Parts: sequence; structure tokens; C-alpha cells
Amino acid sequence: MALIKNIDFVKDLDKRSKTHFLVFNLPHDADYSISAYKTKIIDFFKSYTFRYYLIVHHDEINEDGEKEREHIHALIELSSVKRGSTLLNDLEKGLQVKNETISVAVPLNMTKCLRYLTHLDDPSKKRYEKTAVFTNDFSRYEDYINFCCKTALTTQKLIDICQTSTSLLEVFCKIDSIDNNARYLNLIRAVWQEVHDYARAGNRESRLLVGDTNANDEALDKYSNNNNN
Repeated sequence: MALIKNIDFVKDLDKRSKTHFLVFNLPHDADYSISAYKTKIIDFFKSYTFRYYLIVHHDEINEDGEKEREHIHALIELSSVKRGSTLLNDLEKGLQVKNETISVAVPLNMTKCLRYLTHLDDPSKKRYEKTAVFTNDFSRYEDYINFCCKTALTTQKLIDICQTSTSLLEVFCKIDSIDNNARYLNLIRAVWQEVHDYARAGNRESRLLVGDTNANDEALDKYSNNNNN
């Protein structure tokens, strides 16, 4: 059975979300290899219009010193929200496998999820090259995984800033004092939105004010123009 465990930046909840973190185990009765299963999954993803990031993990050793079964991790960005259970049923039918070989969770931090694919932040695990990741948007993938190492602003700092700010303009003002980098405007905006979406999905009282979308766009444009002049 495919399980998501020891990953603190995903939540095993059946919530409506645009982003989902997936784990695929090769069915025990499968008459095909993990590589063929990977191709099958990618072909299924390609039949829909959403971003996907996928990798095969192999030759890994678990905490008990035993070799783990080969498995596949994937993160997908849907065009609209969908419950994990609905997605699981879609995958079961599309891939013609039993859903107990697939696990679905809600990502709490997209950057950490994408960096986890190649174990960038876990030296105790086998490291993979980024070229091992199969995706239909490699530039977006690179922006996410490089964000916390190319600027002085770490992923956690950005999340903390978004959680304690009352507007997107305030976020950029705080970031401006840390590092000027207009390249990551879209990524910063995405993290800001993700923090809001997660707060709403969790039905928790949020300290954040989403504010007016047009005002946010104007703030982005103003910040971008100032940094490009």
C-alpha cells in the first residue's frame, strides 16, 4: 500500500485543492516495470491540461536499513479544485489499478514538495539529479527549487512574511529590505496565494487579508517597474 509518511509538508486530508501530492506504488500483480508505469502515468497526465512534476525513486534504503520498493512521486497543479478522493477515483479508472496503491495528500508548501522530489533538503536520502524529474513546465519547476538558494529570502522566511502581512504590498516592502529580485515576483505571489488558500481550506481563523485583486496586481506592477528601472 502506498503511504505518505515522514513528510511534514503535506497533509493526508481529503480536501478540495488545486495542488495534490501523489505517491504511486507498482501493483504487486503488475506485468510491467516501474518505468512502464511511469510512462502510463505521464500519458494519463498529458490527457488533461494541468502542470505535473514526476520522478521515480529507486534503490533507496528505509530507516530499518531495508531496501524500499521502487515508487513514483508526483505533484500536480489542476486548473480547478478537486477533492483527493475524487482524484483518486479518476486515477484508479484511468490507470486501471487499485487505489490502495496510490496515496493523495494536500501540499502545505509547494516549494518543499518540489525540492523533495530530488531530496535536495534531506542529505540522509539518495540525491537525484533535477533531470530525473519529468514535467511539462521545467522553467516553473526550476524557479521553485532554486528560489530558496538563489536569494537571501528562504522559503520559510517568505511563508512567515506572508502569514504576518496584511497585504501583498506589505509583503514586497518586507522582502525589499531582504533582497531585491524581481525575477521571482510570480513565485512570491503564488506563495502568498497558497498561504491564503490553505488558511481558508483548513477553516482556521486567518490573520491575512486577501484584499482587492486589482490592487494586488497594481502592487506587483509597481514593484516590478521599480526594480527594472
